[in-house]
Amino acid sequence: MKPTVVGVYGVNCGDAPSAGVAALEALGAARGIRRIALSSSAAATGNWLAGLYEASFLVPDPRQDAGGFVAALRDLRRREGLSVLLPGETGAVAPLADLSTTLEKHGVRVSAPDPLLLPRVARRALAATCASAGVPWCGEPIVEAPDDPALRGRKFPCLAGPAEEGKELHVRGTDELQAALRQARAEGTLPWGVRDEADRDEWSVALVVDGEDVVAGCARILVRGDDRSAWAALSVEAPEAVEAATRLARSIRWRGPIEVELASKNGDEPAVTRCIPRLPTWSVLAAEAGRNLPLAAVRVALEEAPTRGSWRAGLLGIHTTEDFAVTREEFAAFAAEGSRRTR
Repeated sequence: MKPTVVGVYGVNCGDAPSAGVAALEALGAARGIRRIALSSSAAATGNWLAGLYEASFLVPDPRQDAGGFVAALRDLRRREGLSVLLPGETGAVAPLADLSTTLEKHGVRVSAPDPLLLPRVARRALAATCASAGVPWCGEPIVEAPDDPALRGRKFPCLAGPAEEGKELHVRGTDELQAALRQARAEGTLPWGVRDEADRDEWSVALVVDGEDVVAGCARILVRGDDRSAWAALSVEAPEAVEAATRLARSIRWRGPIEVELASKNGDEPAVTRCIPRLPTWSVLAAEAGRNLPLAAVRVALEEAPTRGSWRAGLLGIHTTEDFAVTREEFAAFAAEGSRRTR
């Protein structure tokens, strides 16, 4: 029986380790899967973690050259048997979702939500989405400018940044936050979300949804680096948080992977803080705890029933950056040829 060939687009593991690297590693424990790393730059560091994939290919960035990206994947379908594509970074989810119908015509299923659902989980729409699902929302102020009213009474330190993976900053005071916002306005990355690092319980619930069928795992983030370059998390049993995340995903008829972050103060009911429409960066921890979420996402994309194992709480996951030393000849060959194999 031929293996299912899965491509993961977005495999950086430098300053902001991507979910794609974790997905490739988790899929390595699954039988019948052949892994392909996809990126638009030879400098994407996941390309050099050779143990994570059987082949790595450079493809056009779907955000800049959608036609070239489709052509490249059509070629990979023909030459490599590529059948499923997983987004490995937050910024790639929307472009791949938009291309999903076109790619499916060429035999490549994309594990991304319906593009019409993405606005429902964006920061600006999340309060209304939670209200329609009957799920509490504790909210993050949306900041437009350094003097935005949402900054009044802000407690420090806090986390601030755009809704992009690895972009949030730890901010320690008003001056520091206003300086960061001025720079963000100049760079065009506003609006930002700002949230307190208050004394509260926080969970990250990752789900893969196929109609009424849900595969879920829950982790508590313990330590996070200032630039989100590394973190530590613990697999936990948090049934109320999982139930709230599940209710939210089902209410909007989500299909595929989604990560829901929740918080609770003083033992209150868990409330949603934000949603990230992709696999979590802690997929390896989830797989070790009994839920291989990337594998579940592959099966949902193929319209097969996802499988789940028994959840094991108390496992510690540590996610760090990687350092590399490669020869100029090896790097140049990969950049010129656009492909690299391990077997």
